[in-house]
Amino acid sequence: MTGLFSEWNNRIAPVFDSGVNGLLIKTNGKKLISREKLKLPCSSFIGKVLFLKNIKVDELICGAISARIQYAIESHNIIIYPFVCGEINKIIELWMDNELENKTYSMPGCNSEKHSEYCRGRNRCRRMYGRN
Repeated sequence: MTGLFSEWNNRIAPVFDSGVNGLLIKTNGKKLISREKLKLPCSSFIGKVLFLKNIKVDELICGAISARIQYAIESHNIIIYPFVCGEINKIIELWMDNELENKTYSMPGCNSEKHSEYCRGRNRCRRMYGRN
């Protein structure tokens, strides 16, 4: 499995669209294979989408993301965990344990009662798909 974590200051970057740093994590089951810092293209959203496709990312873990970029990335069969926040190493650990839907690591407002109503009471954002 290959995951790209949008990174800023050792945390998940608050906004993927304008983010320039990534951390590429490759695993085999729960075993870490490699960890590599990358610069993300920032000239256009298509550049970011093609970059993720070309480096064969399976899953993207990020903060806020615009619907336009999200849908373009998903069209290349890349799973997205949007609206995640927290310290990067903790988020990587949760990802490797398949526990990223923990509300503790959702961006502010993503786990409020009002937001849950907006998300049709499913206790997760309508835009958060992830692995099942």
